[in-house]
Amino acid sequence: MSRVAIVVQRCHPDIVGGSETLAWHYAQLLSDAYQVDVLTTTAIETSEWANTLPAGTETRDGVRIVRFPVTIGRSRYWVKLHDRLIEEFGILVPTKSQEVPQPDWTIALQEDLIRHQGPYSEPLLHYLNENWRDYRAVIFITYLYPTTYFGLQQLPAGRALFAPTLHDEMPAARTHALTQGDFASAQHGAGGRQIHEIEARDQPARSRIRRMRRRQN
Repeated sequence: MSRVAIVVQRCHPDIVGGSETLAWHYAQLLSDAYQVDVLTTTAIETSEWANTLPAGTETRDGVRIVRFPVTIGRSRYWVKLHDRLIEEFGILVPTKSQEVPQPDWTIALQEDLIRHQGPYSEPLLHYLNENWRDYRAVIFITYLYPTTYFGLQQLPAGRALFAPTLHDEMPAARTHALTQGDFASAQHGAGGRQIHEIEARDQPARSRIRRMRRRQN
């Protein structure tokens, strides 16, 4: 049976979150046709991304969950960067017509903001770099966290699928203005493709994802 990996920042029954729920829905739907590995971290809460759960592997509902320790959580350094971001951007309310300021942040500083927002997991990135060949596809869920931003960079072109879960929210507006396409460059540099391409290329996945969407609507 072919293997598929789903990368998401957290995975646990007690977690209520949009991207985490979406990742688990995909895992359950795809597990009928594939061996699914959810690659995630040992964190549960988002305030510091502390290593709460044990690292290692467990199986739930036929899905293999592999947890990696967080090496950089959310620290005071990130708070200072975020405060600087607020100071330079102001309070953005996402609208189609609003002109967004463009602070002069280097790529290194932008990536530091993403990295220290957490959860950044060096072991997870190393695993992706060493083991992506074992998977028919690696699916990254949500745009916001370093698990996706740096994870996409571990894969060569054509091997990543990306479900951004993008919607009108303050981080999306700031991310768009701050990176000015840098996130998109990381995505396409790794061959990241939108999740709908699963449906275009894969009949079993297409039918399962469409059933999921009908249930959600």
